[in-house]
Amino acid sequence: MQEKATFTVLLLSSRNRRNRHLRCTSHLVRILSFLMLSFVVFLPAARVSDVFVKAACHANTTHGCFNGQPYSFSDQFPCGAHGVYGYGSYSCCEQGRPFSTTDQYCCTGSGKFGVHSYTDGKCDSSTPDQCACYDTLKQTPNFNAMATSEPNALIDTSKPPELGDQCDGMSGGGNYGCLNGYNFSFAEYSACGNYLMEYGKYGCCPSPAGFLPYLLGVMYCCKVEGAQPGHDYQLSGSACKCHRYGCDGWPMGP
Repeated sequence: MQEKATFTVLLLSSRNRRNRHLRCTSHLVRILSFLMLSFVVFLPAARVSDVFVKAACHANTTHGCFNGQPYSFSDQFPCGAHGVYGYGSYSCCEQGRPFSTTDQYCCTGSGKFGVHSYTDGKCDSSTPDQCACYDTLKQTPNFNAMATSEPNALIDTSKPPELGDQCDGMSGGGNYGCLNGYNFSFAEYSACGNYLMEYGKYGCCPSPAGFLPYLLGVMYCCKVEGAQPGHDYQLSGSACKCHRYGCDGWPMGP
């Protein structure tokens, strides 16, 4: 009887220790779970986002991709090396220079720069040199050596690359960009809508058909005064220039 009682005491003691161990373990698990949940809940948003891998950006029928960021074909356009802008508020000129359509316009015969303020003057196809808006820009630069097109000087990215996308974002330590699957060097190319233009070869002009690239020194992007918005630019073989208000009888501005 004494041996049986002793066995019973030992058995109960073992069960009690096991139960205490299980209770301690369960309690520890609850504490760890609470701490982990608190860490996730109170983790800064920027750090949480770092946990997730960004999905690769690939162009489709409704949107394009510029340097890894999607943009809507119907509402936005890329211009220059890095920027995406909205139609209605901005446009694109020169070799990928964005400008505000509320107070600026594109007229590319006035020397190196083609973006002008409406307060400076109006775009005119017969501006006397002495009436050009900026004295330092009166002379049209000589682009004769650049007036011939080369196979890779202009790339239409609205058509996918023949061998598939070459990229889905910036690469090469930030020296290379990506427009709709086409890899390009920031030092050599600039965006004009869905086109990639080689610097020194092409300029960019708004038009009813979208942004159109043109050979520098051969064609000029000219603002048509009084024309309906969306139809107020045309490419011309004559150098249009910003004509300063009040010069040579030119009517004063608004």
